[in-house]
Amino acid sequence: MPGIFITYRREDSRADAGRLAKDLKGHLDGAQIFRDIDAIEPGADFVTAINSAVGSCSALLAIIGPNWLTVKDEAGRPRLEHRQDYVRLEIEVALNRDIRVIPILVGGAAMPRETDLPDSVSPLARRQAHELSESRWDYDVERLATTLETIPGIKKREPGQEDPVIEVQAKAPTKRFGVFVGAAVLSAMGVLFLLAGLIEGQALAFVWAAVFLGGAYWLFSKR
Repeated sequence: MPGIFITYRREDSRADAGRLAKDLKGHLDGAQIFRDIDAIEPGADFVTAINSAVGSCSALLAIIGPNWLTVKDEAGRPRLEHRQDYVRLEIEVALNRDIRVIPILVGGAAMPRETDLPDSVSPLARRQAHELSESRWDYDVERLATTLETIPGIKKREPGQEDPVIEVQAKAPTKRFGVFVGAAVLSAMGVLFLLAGLIEGQALAFVWAAVFLGGAYWLFSKR
């Protein structure tokens, strides 16, 4: 199945990457969208893992934020200069395998120049970029999805197609409301028995008050 790989720097555009991945799933049908390759099993060759993950995709989206070029390691050296930098490796694999690479500019970032990039990823500077702006995010994502639909095997999501994630979210408020009502009823009963115990001095009323109030607390804690 055709896939779309999203590469980004966490320090630069983590939120934008997550938002884009989620929104693209709302536009595209039949496309697997991958991001984060750091879940590599202990002992595995991470270069081989990156080659496998990126190489199986039909497109790579390189998200570039304002700090994409300048993010540094602990020693103060730009990460992009490291030959084993994940982002650099992911872009190198896509370029070497002639996979469709689309730079995605976020946060008002400018496209890097060839002279700003290591030789192995300098062709990235010649790729036509797509900008995602906060003021017209939905429109920009829709345009990007339309572009991705031109890639063989990636199709547009059909109108009315249900999204399981949205369905789960829609049911959650109903469940929370039912729990709240149940806790409220038990609380009211507990207060009534408590008042009865105080007024009439009946020990049994205090017992029932404790039972109802305890049940209300338990329900409320599970909401």
